[in-house]
Amino acid sequence: MDKREVRFDGWLVSFDSGEISKDGKTHRLQDQPLQILDELLKRRGEVVTREQLIARLWPTGIVEFDTGLNSAMRKLRIALGDDAETPRYIETLPRKGYRFIAPLDPEPTSPSLPVLPVNYVPTPYETGAVIGRRASDRRAPIKRLAWGFGSLIVA
Repeated sequence: MDKREVRFDGWLVSFDSGEISKDGKTHRLQDQPLQILDELLKRRGEVVTREQLIARLWPTGIVEFDTGLNSAMRKLRIALGDDAETPRYIETLPRKGYRFIAPLDPEPTSPSLPVLPVNYVPTPYETGAVIGRRASDRRAPIKRLAWGFGSLIVA
């Protein structure tokens, strides 16, 4: 699997880990339901035939692939909380295949930093040239300590 993530209806599907998450709850999908979801998402809105899914899940063939496909699809629907009678995510097209019908969530954008004009000149406060102390405060700490004790002794 690849390292992409897909979001829809609050779900986050992580294909590298095989996990789906929603509302803070994470579930790990088995390989076949994850492959079905991947194929449906790649062809979102299109009909994906049972034969296409069988070819992806069992490229070398298997005796009971209809039962296996039905079982994998049932596991995927259970994990998503989807129902074949009233689908929110995966629509069944009898004797044809399946179609992913939910819209994908927009990709989250990272906040960008503000761009300064080309001719911008920073102020001394922005560059740190002015640190807000008196000149006498910038003396070495030992000298300040010596002056403090000296003034105490004199007093």
